[in-house]
Amino acid sequence: MPDYKKYLELFNECLALDPLYINTNEAGSFYFTIDGDTLKIFFQWTRSVVDWFSNFDFPKQAYSDTKVPWKVHRGFLRVFKSIKPYIKDVIMDSRVKNIQVVGYSHGAALAMLCHEYCVYNRPDCKIEGYGFGCPRVLHGKYSDELLKRWENFTVIRNADDIVTHVPPRLFGFRHVGQVIDLTPKWYYIKSEKSFKEKFVAGHRPQNIIKQLENKISGS
Repeated sequence: MPDYKKYLELFNECLALDPLYINTNEAGSFYFTIDGDTLKIFFQWTRSVVDWFSNFDFPKQAYSDTKVPWKVHRGFLRVFKSIKPYIKDVIMDSRVKNIQVVGYSHGAALAMLCHEYCVYNRPDCKIEGYGFGCPRVLHGKYSDELLKRWENFTVIRNADDIVTHVPPRLFGFRHVGQVIDLTPKWYYIKSEKSFKEKFVAGHRPQNIIKQLENKISGS
């Protein structure tokens, strides 16, 4: 069962960290906290024009040394690889037993890649991933063996959120894990009068928060 209260708490935490995010050369922004044996890694949303260049790119093999070759969105992969040296040691710290990876928008795509990295490198840990308004990142059709790495990754979105529908499925991109739709399809497209708002309203953080609160209250 979806845990909407938990989703809302994590999303608010992700947004509240705005002043603390650490930037890298490839426009990737991250922050992590450690509480006892629990590591939380957060990835920031798109903040600059440079970020948007990373949001539109072609597929590339994720890692050259992997036993199961797989391809992902090249722009997101490039940004995640720029962040990885900063978080690698803390992920591999044997004192860490629980890992939560959280991201919004551009950061949700990075969270998806980080989640797999944690699963692959820390199979001894309990790992959860959450992507709010997450774009499609994985490219191609893959075996259950690979897709199982994201079995505990959750995409939380409003169904009309345009960002969660790009890159297009027609180009071979797909979501991983489970997708939780907070609204039915056409919810914002029908209600918004502005042409622009019809396609971006569902992605706005205040509307994600609103729909999570509606789910919690049962309205």
